[in-house]
Amino acid sequence: MNKLTILSAALCCAICLSVTGYTWMNQPKTAYVNLGEVFESFAGKKELAFRLDKLKNQQKSMLDSMELTIRSLQQAAESAKNGQAVLAKLQNTKQTYKYLNAQFSEQYQIQDESYSEKVWTQINQYVTDYGKDNGYDFIYGANGNGSLMYGSSANNITEEIINHINQRYEGL
Repeated sequence: MNKLTILSAALCCAICLSVTGYTWMNQPKTAYVNLGEVFESFAGKKELAFRLDKLKNQQKSMLDSMELTIRSLQQAAESAKNGQAVLAKLQNTKQTYKYLNAQFSEQYQIQDESYSEKVWTQINQYVTDYGKDNGYDFIYGANGNGSLMYGSSANNITEEIINHINQRYEGL
């Protein structure tokens, strides 16, 4: 009876170890990335941000020039004896300024949204490729909106993702 008890206990231990090993081996490979860091560190985002800044500076330069023209016309209208023509030109320039300022703001916002969408499309594709190439079942995005509130730093692959997407973007 003693041998039977030992044999049963050994069999139970073997089954438990097998189940534990099987369960452990079949756990999905998961990790997470800090989406804010990935977005801000992506070379493609930096390039598009540079283009957007260039556009904004060009538009600002044009508006600054118009502001100088408006100031000049205001001074001319104040000092002119017959300032009707100058006043009409001043009013027209002010209206054009307001219109262009609104158009530029709208254009900037549309371009910014378009660039952000392009960046996220690229990042998502690169992360998908990275996950497939490295055997991940899930890669979660931590961005503070409740999708992932905590992750062990051992599962944080943000730096690996940043390196990967920038290499892919550069064609490496």
